Amino acid sequence: MEEALLEICANTYTATDIHRRLSLLQECVEEVVYHAHAKGILKEEALAFAKTIMSPLDVQAFSEWGDSVWGLFSPHAVAEVIQALKAQSEMLPMLILYVPVLFEPEKVASLGQWAREQIAPHILLEMHIDPAVTGGCAFVFNDTYHDYSLHRAFAAHKGVVRELLNTYA
Repeated sequence: MEEALLEICANTYTATDIHRRLSLLQECVEEVVYHAHAKGILKEEALAFAKTIMSPLDVQAFSEWGDSVWGLFSPHAVAEVIQALKAQSEMLPMLILYVPVLFEPEKVASLGQWAREQIAPHILLEMHIDPAVTGGCAFVFNDTYHDYSLHRAFAAHKGVVRELLNTYA
């Protein structure tokens, strides 16, 4: 099961995405196993159904998962497998990011890859939009809040900023 979660994490970088994709995975597997009565390869039939309900980005992620994920399922153990994967995902390290705007999926993936190279191999991002961090960002890691926003920098150097404004204003 751990191998499957690591494979899912290979192309899933946020806590929100991992929970959404696990729920979508459950929906696809249940559709194939319980409603379509799959006779062939579960992955191919689940991917065919996925294309009707998911974004191309999610379909691409699903298609990259191998037997360590798709081989977990049987008609009697769909919900249990998903619940176990969700429980394991809660144990992964988390980097909580506060950013001023919503990032494109490609930028989130780039940040996720950087975090995995620099911080921890299987870290997940939890993204929050906070306009107060304009000109930078803030993050929480290991229960410590770090603020690198322009607002904090101005607040820390009020005297210097006021002096510059008085000089040029």
